[in-house]
Amino acid sequence: MKNKPETVVVVGATRGIGLGFVEKYLALDCKVIATHRATSNLLNLRKQQERYGEKLILLPLDLADTTQIDAFTKKVHESEEKIDLLILNAGTTGNNDVLKLEPKPLDPATFWPELELSRKVHEDGPLRLILGLEDKLQNENACIVYLTTPHGLGSKTVGIDAHAMSKAGGQSMIYSRCKAMVKKWADACKEPEQLAQAPGAFAIYPGWVKTDMGGSNARLTVADSVDSMVKVIDTVISTKKFAAVYSYNGSAMNPNAYAPSEELIKVIASAEKAALKIETPDESAKEISSQNQQMSNAILPTLSIFAQKEADARTSPHVDNPVPNANYVPSGLSG
Repeated sequence: MKNKPETVVVVGATRGIGLGFVEKYLALDCKVIATHRATSNLLNLRKQQERYGEKLILLPLDLADTTQIDAFTKKVHESEEKIDLLILNAGTTGNNDVLKLEPKPLDPATFWPELELSRKVHEDGPLRLILGLEDKLQNENACIVYLTTPHGLGSKTVGIDAHAMSKAGGQSMIYSRCKAMVKKWADACKEPEQLAQAPGAFAIYPGWVKTDMGGSNARLTVADSVDSMVKVIDTVISTKKFAAVYSYNGSAMNPNAYAPSEELIKVIASAEKAALKIETPDESAKEISSQNQQMSNAILPTLSIFAQKEADARTSPHVDNPVPNANYVPSGLSG
C-alpha cells in the first residue's frame, strides 16, 4: 500500500461492507473510527474492539439526525489527529424493507417520505458531516469515498426511485463540497501549493455483494469486495485520479462525471496570478517570477481537484488481482 491512511472514519460500520472496511483497515494497522446507529447490533464491532483495543473507536451517528451529526463532529474534534480517509457507507432504500427491493409501480403515497429519508442519509447528512469535519480533512492525501450503486449512475429501475435519486445527488454533493473548500482556501491563501490541501473525492461501486441488501445470490463476498476497493482507494489517492465513479475492480464507470466548474478554474487562475505578481521590473524580481512559475507548473497538475483535467483522467487506475466477475453489474441490486 503506497498511501496507508493513519486515521479512517467508516460511516455505517456495524455490518456488511462497512464492517468489512473496519476489519480491513484495522488489519492494516490503521486507527479506525466506526459509526453506528443507536439501535444497531454492536456484537461484531465489540469483538474487533477487544482484539485491537484503542485502535478502534465506536461512536453513535445517524445521518438522518442533525443533532447526532453535530455531536459526532464535536467528539472527533477532541482529538488533534487529522482524518486521512472518510468512507461514506451508510445507506437506506428510503424504507426498512430492504429485502423486497424489486421493480414495482411508483406509489406517490410512499415516494415522498422515502425520498426525504433517502436524501437525509445520502445527501444532507453527509454534507453536514463533511462541513463539520472540514478542518480535519485539510491534508494533502485526505480523501472522501462515497459508496454508490448502479442506480446512482442513471438507472431507471422502477420502484427504487428515491434511493436512486438520492444516491446520484450524494455523489455530486461530495465533489461540490470539495470544490467549495478549494474556493474558500483560495480566497485565504496566497500560495497556490496550499490548495493541494483540498481533499480528493470519488464514488465507488462495491459490486453485487452478499449483504442484507445484496442477498444470498450475490456474486461477491464482503471480503472480496472490500479487499479490491481498498486497492482502488489506495491507487486513486496515489495517482490523484479523483472525480470519477469507479467499480470495485478499478474500472472507471463514469470517468468524466465531475468536471471542474468554470468558476473554480477562475479561482485557481486568480490565486496563481496573485502569487506570481511582479511588483518591480528589476532582474531579481524576474528571476523570482520564473522560479514561482516553475513551481506552479509542477504543482497545479497534481492538485486533487484539477487532476481530472489531465489527458489521462479517462484511464482507470490499475489494481492488481481483480476479483472474478469484475464486469458483472446486476440490475436492481447494490452492495
